[in-house]
Amino acid sequence: MKAAIAKLIFQVHRYPAPDNRFEFDEQVIVIPADKEENHMKEVLNWAYAYEAENNLTPAPGLRWEFIGIREIIPFQLKGQALALCSGSLMMEDGMGFIEHIRLKSKALEKTLALFS
Repeated sequence: MKAAIAKLIFQVHRYPAPDNRFEFDEQVIVIPADKEENHMKEVLNWAYAYEAENNLTPAPGLRWEFIGIREIIPFQLKGQALALCSGSLMMEDGMGFIEHIRLKSKALEKTLALFS
């Protein structure tokens, strides 16, 4: 399957603006597209629809504005897993976090037919 990962930047306008700071939101999406030349069109369609949806019934003092596309990464999935991101966490209660993840994993195993 041909597709692309796209990173989009939105500005979140809050009124009144807290401490005269700017707030941005990065959305990372996966879009299917048979040809690379269709990626831009698909990404822009998604971005403007997302902006419109968020502004349709906005919270008071909140408005979303699509700023632009940060990156488009085309790929082809050939039946194998594809790593999307990795991150590191630092915390004081490591054992509690490990237990939380193990319980969450077991709950997913029970509810998803994939693991039956």
